[in-house]
Amino acid sequence: MKKLYFLLPLFVASTSTLANEQTSTIDTEFVKEVYEYCISMQSKDYLDKNLLLECINLELKYYEHSQFKSIEEIEKMALNQIKSEE
Repeated sequence: MKKLYFLLPLFVASTSTLANEQTSTIDTEFVKEVYEYCISMQSKDYLDKNLLLECINLELKYYEHSQFKSIEEIEKMALNQIKSEE
């Protein structure tokens, strides 16, 4: 039983470390491409940010990347990618 109490915190720590690594290693070029793809799938007259976030997160989930909590995080990452290309 004592081993279980010792192993549980190690498991939690390793899992959270893996999640942090996965978030930090996501390719900004990939995020930008997914962002542009999902925008192209929407109506030209109206951009639904909730639908856009859902589309992006579904694509990221399919490729086993971590998901974003807000569209602002994605836009910031995509804009930084565009600025770095200039």
